[in-house]
Amino acid sequence: MSHYHFLGIAGTAMAGTALLMQELGHTVSGSDEAIYPPMSALLESKGIQVKSPFSENNLPDSPYTGVIGRTTQQARYVLFDGGIVTLGNFTKTDADSRCRDAR
Repeated sequence: MSHYHFLGIAGTAMAGTALLMQELGHTVSGSDEAIYPPMSALLESKGIQVKSPFSENNLPDSPYTGVIGRTTQQARYVLFDGGIVTLGNFTKTDADSRCRDAR
């Protein structure tokens, strides 16, 4: 199975998607600027590792696919071998342009 790392995992949609990916058998981790109950407790109870704040040092060592929520400022940290998945109203265009600029 694949490893998915969620930037902005504490959001309702992102956490729900992370939990679904985990239920499908994938490895899931994530980071967010601020994470607090009830989302922090839910993710912890499911064994999903969450690190704060956003930092290049908090990315997984193994190959992974990044899932970016509405956290476009951190898109430059997600250039890696696996790929990029973007979610949210404005994220797709912003993340694409930021990743192109970072190359």
